[in-house]
Parts: sequence; C-alpha cells; structure tokens
Amino acid sequence: MSPTVRGILFDMGGPVCRTPFEMARRLERVTGAPPGAFAWTGPFDPAADALWQRMQSGEITEREYWHIRAREAAPFTGSESVVTLFQTAFADPDESIRPQAMDFLARCRAAGTRTGILTNDMKDFNEPGWSDRVPFVQQVDFVVDGSITGVLKPDPRAYAIAIETMGFTPDEIMMIDDQPFNIEGAARSGLHTCWFDVTDPDGSYERASRIAGLQ
Repeated sequence: MSPTVRGILFDMGGPVCRTPFEMARRLERVTGAPPGAFAWTGPFDPAADALWQRMQSGEITEREYWHIRAREAAPFTGSESVVTLFQTAFADPDESIRPQAMDFLARCRAAGTRTGILTNDMKDFNEPGWSDRVPFVQQVDFVVDGSITGVLKPDPRAYAIAIETMGFTPDEIMMIDDQPFNIEGAARSGLHTCWFDVTDPDGSYERASRIAGLQ
C-alpha cells in the first residue's frame, strides 16, 4: 500500500453496481417489455443517447436523467418512480454488484485500508432495506449518502463530509467514481482520483490498484 493512500472512497453506481444500461435486458425480461424497449446507452454509446449528452454537458443533473428514464419506463414498470425502476433493475444483488468490486474491496480490507462509500442517491433511488442485502455495503467501514446528508457530489461539502468521516487528510484518500464531474470535484478537494470506466471494469480496478499501491 502506498504510504499516501490510506483510505478509499467508492461511488456506488458504476464502480460497485452495474449500471442500469447494463441491466436493461434484465429490465425488459422481468417487465415483459419487448427487446430494445430500454434503448438507453449512456457511456456505452454516448452518441446514441442525446439525454446522456445533455447530462454530461451540465444541462440536466444525473438525478434528472434518471427521473426522465423512469417516466419513459413507466408503461412497463407500472410507475414513474425512480425507486421502482432501480428496484426492478437491481433486485438481485448477486446479479447487480460487480464481482470486480467485491474482489477489490477484499484486497483493501486485507491490506488494512479504510474504505467508505460516497454516493448521492442510495436511499432515494432504492427500496427500504436494499443496502442491508448488499454484502459490499455491509463490508465497508462507512457510508456517506447524499440522500441523507442533503449534499450531493460534486459539491465540495460532500467530499468534506466523507474526508472527516474517513479520518485522514485528503491526500491520503482516493475517490473512485464513474462521472467525470464527480472526479473533478474530488480532485479539487485534494483527493487522489481514479475515474472508473464502466465499459472496462477490469481495467478500471487495475488502474485503482496502481494508484492505491495495492499491486
């Protein structure tokens, strides 16, 4: 372990959970929607997802993106609620949590690295008790959820809360996140950063290992 990285913060959606884009076929299967009904591509094909481009440019927020997608999915899910959309997509933790994330977390724990989750929407986007069924959540040292604190990344106050909870100085902490604007916010707060490419989870965790000195 590098002497400068003593703690690691994980964003939940993307680095830990598979994205709703990756779960789209499951959504179609369990809701009875026809193949291709959920034609959201996000980072997997940004040019084909105009709404994703609007989010990346800052025209809409990530929360607004998923509220719009939830309304589009309502004819099949039966509700315009984002909670319903995510509950349907992520009902099975074994299917929705990346095995690479579990492996990386185990390596962190074995190295004595303190770990935490800094996420924006865990409580607001998931059914009550969902996190209790997710081994990853139960195995980190703490969770800072913007749904509860009321402060969302990339607001610098969100990182400040996580830094204080971690108990280390910013230059001893690494943030893993799939959204470039959240990575930029973490860097401005003095954290080491690892942008997580959801199209290459293996490569992303290899990069995180190098930055954290876990190799």
